[in-house]
Amino acid sequence: MPLKNYLSVLMLLQLFVSSTIQAQTIYGVSNEKKIYRINEDYTSTYLSTAGPTPFLIGDIAISPTGVMYGVAQNSIYQINPQTGQTTFIVELPPCCYVSLVCSNDFELYMINSSQKSLYKYNLLTNTITNVAYLGFYTSGDLTFYKGNLVFQTWSDDGSVYIVKAYNLASGNLVDILCHPGYFQLWGLTTKYNSCDSGTILAINPNNELLDMNFEDQTFTELPFVFPSTEVLYGLASTNEYLGSLCTSQELEDLACMLSIDDFKKNKVTLYPVPTDGQLYLGNIDAVSNIWIYDMTGKMVKKQSGQSIKEIAVSDLVKGIYLLKIENDEGTFIKKFVKK
Repeated sequence: MPLKNYLSVLMLLQLFVSSTIQAQTIYGVSNEKKIYRINEDYTSTYLSTAGPTPFLIGDIAISPTGVMYGVAQNSIYQINPQTGQTTFIVELPPCCYVSLVCSNDFELYMINSSQKSLYKYNLLTNTITNVAYLGFYTSGDLTFYKGNLVFQTWSDDGSVYIVKAYNLASGNLVDILCHPGYFQLWGLTTKYNSCDSGTILAINPNNELLDMNFEDQTFTELPFVFPSTEVLYGLASTNEYLGSLCTSQELEDLACMLSIDDFKKNKVTLYPVPTDGQLYLGNIDAVSNIWIYDMTGKMVKKQSGQSIKEIAVSDLVKGIYLLKIENDEGTFIKKFVKK
């Protein structure tokens, strides 16, 4: 028997065995490359530190045979969660990836942030495929939901955060959750029970573990216990791959961009953009608080006052930032470039 066919049969046999005995386990990877197990009571247990890798592990995924994989920059590694030992698998088209999930067909899906495209890597055939141009990037994870791949992104001006669903059968891309304002999700995974039941878990930059409900646009914060000195980047479940077996449903498109209050969206002005030192606010009064976040979701600056009209940003490094503005009328989000 050819070696490739033998390996395929072996992995399918492992799949049969593991699917009958494997308990569902949630894992996370932190900004220090540390692998954690998330327990049923929402405590966390440190297992190992992944290495060696030249970059941080942006996300992890679990194959049907229980093997853990991680993506670091544009490389895929196999990870032993008990020892942290990593083995290089393949280099992906540049550059950069922070999302990863594995299907029942042993295919790793990931979004190329610079190309805004969905890729997949087949573990059995060692092939890389550009699946689709999404037109959106993500700073977070991917998971399966009713036969769709879901991920988070945001509008160009940062005024609304969106969870999108890509239908693997039809190629349709729709909005399934709208959140007007800063609401970033890094890790996403599924505690799979069946195609019609289960739990979608998400982790945000504040290490808040959320139970997401896409049916009614709500979420519940869970009593998660995690070291305050670290941040979880990605999540993965040992049964997450089963979601890829569900029939792809055409989900309702909430059209988040059309549902934003246009007055709030367009009222506030910010100039000059790009800027190299000072930002000025227009068409808004009595600003009491401002926060600036980088594109990883980290707060890099906060300013409070009675009527803020200008913000000094000369101390920020070059890049794209989100400015969150608060006054008596509510909260507004604007994006700017520091040059």
